[in-house]
Amino acid sequence: PSSSAGTTTPKPWPTYTTTPTDTSTDRSETNIPGGPLESCPGKIIANKTDSSSYGSVNIKVYYSEDNDRNCAVGTRFGWPSRTQGRLNVRLRFSDYEGTQWPEYAVVTSQPHTTQVGGLYLDDTYNRCVTASTTFTPFTGMDKVSVSTGAIGCN
Repeated sequence: PSSSAGTTTPKPWPTYTTTPTDTSTDRSETNIPGGPLESCPGKIIANKTDSSSYGSVNIKVYYSEDNDRNCAVGTRFGWPSRTQGRLNVRLRFSDYEGTQWPEYAVVTSQPHTTQVGGLYLDDTYNRCVTASTTFTPFTGMDKVSVSTGAIGCN
């Protein structure tokens, strides 16, 4: 017999008019319903880079009044050509310790990706978020990470 104990009804999600990514070449893994956005609208509220002797990673966080949305884009650059690895971008409410959407958004892409974008959280007005990007090369080079502190708290 089936049981409905422990299940929750998800809240209805707004409809977005973004162009879907080509799933034949996209190998990203995400917990975002419907996948990440095609681009991040709004103004940049954080832009941070960290570097190693191998290469650099950058995180940008945008805020848009539409849906009170924070959106993040992670980029890796300056790495030796053909460096393969996993680029992970994470956006979360600062005061949340769990891993269930919508308090937490993550996208991991591999192996040739240089930019991952469109992670988003809605209803972020007056709530702190943190964002991070990590690039982990498959070649044994050290991973490089960058993260913001709490931002968008108003």
